[in-house]
Amino acid sequence: SAPEDELMYMRFNTPWSSGAGLNVTFDIFNPETAGLKSEQEKQLKISQLDSRIAENELRATVSQAYIDCAIAQTQLDAITADTVYYAALSREIEDLYRREKVSLVDKNNAEM
Repeated sequence: SAPEDELMYMRFNTPWSSGAGLNVTFDIFNPETAGLKSEQEKQLKISQLDSRIAENELRATVSQAYIDCAIAQTQLDAITADTVYYAALSREIEDLYRREKVSLVDKNNAEM
């Protein structure tokens, strides 16, 4: 093999030689780059898995937020219905007290 930047004639199993040549350098085994591709593939796989985990965590967080909102809405609906019901009872007992159908003690007990 010829040193770099030096021309060397090549013989192709013939009695003549060529005036043009080509030097090729190729790493068949380089310890510095031997596992580089494998390492890069592993890092890519880890990165993809991290992305999928983050995506799943985000989905779980959004789902939990939706569930929390649905529960809060149900609680609001229930307390609104209770308030309307007890307000109607209070008006009814007040009306009965005004018409002297119930005593003051019964009226006060109903308001508790």
